[in-house]
Amino acid sequence: MSNDLIIVKQLPVIEDQLRQVKENIENRVQFALSLACTEETYKEVKRERAALAKEYKALEDRRKEVKNAILAPYLKFEELYKSCAGDIYADADAKLKKRINDVEDGIKKEKFDEIHSYFLEYCKSKDVDFITFKDTGINVTMSDSKKSLKERCAAFVDRITEELALIETQEHKEEILVEYKKSLNVAQAITNVSARHRAIEEERQRREALELEKANRIESQKKVEAVMESVAKEIEIPEPVTAPMEAATKTSTDETVFST
Repeated sequence: MSNDLIIVKQLPVIEDQLRQVKENIENRVQFALSLACTEETYKEVKRERAALAKEYKALEDRRKEVKNAILAPYLKFEELYKSCAGDIYADADAKLKKRINDVEDGIKKEKFDEIHSYFLEYCKSKDVDFITFKDTGINVTMSDSKKSLKERCAAFVDRITEELALIETQEHKEEILVEYKKSLNVAQAITNVSARHRAIEEERQRREALELEKANRIESQKKVEAVMESVAKEIEIPEPVTAPMEAATKTSTDETVFST
């Protein structure tokens, strides 16, 4: 399509004297900035600032007017462009995109169904029943061939079977398998179970040590009590004999009676 359909016949021409007034503006600003701002002069500084602001606002208003004047023809052209060409192209593109997507979605669904069925059959042939197609991380796209997708499925399932075989050689294989099914990470599963059993063994040894310490403490206490009991028996003081004293008292009494 020829570019001659859209031609800018005349660029906007803006008559301005900005370059000529630049020196005057700079002088006005320089004068205002040179004023000393004190309690005696700040009102004059305020007047100069207000004057500069007024001049600036006038120029800004004019700039906006020029901008709108320049944009007006373009906005009118843009509206015409959209109605005559842009919107027509955009609408056609959206409709064609939807038609293409519908066809591609159908192709991808058909491809996905075939690959998914292959995955399930391959899992069954390997006696693997705890993984899903989602676990493979495979995204079926238009660019992927069915052959490559099937190869990726087979490689994933083969890895699972190899790791299951490795788990069978491990101590605590049942626990490792439970962990493995959660993450499909054999190294992590083995590490987790080993760490758990190591912690259990350490706890068992700690408890046994505490029980032994308690038993030794009780035995030592019994020995101390036995020694103390033996010592107490050795230093026991015999009770005083009272019978001879009673006899002497009786004899003295009898003598008193006879003397009377």
